[in-house]
Amino acid sequence: MAAHRTVYCTSPDDTALVAIDCSADTVLAVIPVSEYAGAVCYNPANDRVYCASWDEGIYGIDAATNRVVSVIPYGYAGMMACDPVRNVLFVPDGEVLLVVDCSADTVFAQVELDEEDAWLAGYSASDNKIYVVEEGGG
Repeated sequence: MAAHRTVYCTSPDDTALVAIDCSADTVLAVIPVSEYAGAVCYNPANDRVYCASWDEGIYGIDAATNRVVSVIPYGYAGMMACDPVRNVLFVPDGEVLLVVDCSADTVFAQVELDEEDAWLAGYSASDNKIYVVEEGGG
């Protein structure tokens, strides 16, 4: 993330989010996020990093302090996308696309999907479209 010159990635054992200082090539923080940490997404609108966990939900981490400030319960996300203009996060969860209001860190909309086990392929801010694919292609 450019503002803090920090990179976030999951730990090798998938139980934490690791904040790495790009200027000094050092670990700034190891942030516990339960087991099976997965997708990571940064939202510059609220300077928050979101990390999906298989068993707990989405962790909201304040990028300035590297501390967990919220947990949004849901299933598991292999990918997430953010629209910082509207301050929302898009999270596919099986046959539903969850839309998270990042100002309150709550799910405010659920969009039914035609596919089982849908995965987020991407979000295009220029045409305001979310692209979703079925696991395994299609």
